[in-house]
Amino acid sequence: MEIKSFEDRFISEIAALWNIHLSGQTPYKPLTEEEFKAKFVHDPNFSYDGTFLAIEEGKVIGFANGIMKKDFLPGETHENTPGYLTMVIVHTDYRGKGIGSLLLQKLENYFRTNGKKKAQSIFFNPIKLEWYIPGTDKHDHNNSPGVDMDSPAFAFMQKNGYRNQAHQVSFHLDLSDFQISEKALAKQKELINKGIFAGYYDPRKHHGFNELFDNLGTKDWNKGIMDNLAQDKPDPVIVAADNGQICGFTGPIRVQESGRGFFIGIGTHSQYRGEGIMSVLFELLMDGFKSSGAKFSTLFTGADNPARKTYERTGFKPVRNWAVMSKEI
Repeated sequence: MEIKSFEDRFISEIAALWNIHLSGQTPYKPLTEEEFKAKFVHDPNFSYDGTFLAIEEGKVIGFANGIMKKDFLPGETHENTPGYLTMVIVHTDYRGKGIGSLLLQKLENYFRTNGKKKAQSIFFNPIKLEWYIPGTDKHDHNNSPGVDMDSPAFAFMQKNGYRNQAHQVSFHLDLSDFQISEKALAKQKELINKGIFAGYYDPRKHHGFNELFDNLGTKDWNKGIMDNLAQDKPDPVIVAADNGQICGFTGPIRVQESGRGFFIGIGTHSQYRGEGIMSVLFELLMDGFKSSGAKFSTLFTGADNPARKTYERTGFKPVRNWAVMSKEI
């Protein structure tokens, strides 16, 4: 058995490995050869040097990929971002022989020789891995925010020195029976009486996104929303605005091909928390999804995040537990 760097000629074997030998783990979405190339090889952060294969008698029996970001958000640099672990797969007939650990060590060495001090499995990885919600008709989520805590991968990572730094939970809502609650509608009217609008963003009436995102400290949300609004036909965004000054947001309202209602995030300015704004915005978002043809929605958040109460009151159910795992290298 040898470990070697990735080559395009092995893509068909890697796709087969992906689709067959992730058994017993997270129900990742199958990938065709073209989908594999689009997700990995064509990603601007991809490197052949950071992708490894285990070869036995000319056959691919293992695959591993790690990413070092090249496209940085404001404040990010090569020095202050980790090496992101995307995936380690070993053919089921060859597990228990240390092959996965050898692949992982190759990734760690790749990160280390390129100046990284930490390897991490986390949702900030530019390569997003879609997976199916168990018990649904292929309802999908567009990101696996760490290591599935109910899969063998969790014990594998612990064995190799990785520690659980945070617990994330994925949630799912079937929108077929969703209706905006009377409580949310009453709260929306109450906010209006206080001078706080809650509804669809209108650039002629509402301002202050940058100030809100500075307060929230979420550069990725800022980029996602502003990139959307810069389009010729942006997807709708829902805001709360105090006399025109934006103090909360959610969206955009975007329906993916699978029927999933996709959104970037939700947040309320620190000075306006406790007003019930987030609950109103979130129900308006789900109503917007359903009206736009979405069949379901999914999200993830920290297990201890108070926002999960809002999601659960709206009908979301927890469906998967994830560990953000890190190792100093």
